Amino acid sequence: MTVKNKPKPIISLDFTIDDIHKLREWHYECREGMTPAQIIEHINRRGSEFEALVEAARSAAPATA
Repeated sequence: MTVKNKPKPIISLDFTIDDIHKLREWHYECREGMTPAQIIEHINRRGSEFEALVEAARSAAPATA
């Protein structure tokens, strides 16, 4: 499975509808030519990476009372 080396889109600080369109287009172009099984594997792998980032951020955050 190959993911095209297309640079990630630049997202505005306000996160507008245009940003959503940019992300959807980028995801489409990255997955173009993949089989459904490859797309699922790609989504699961990236989701696991994101979960690890969230967990790291939670454990680094100070505890609240």
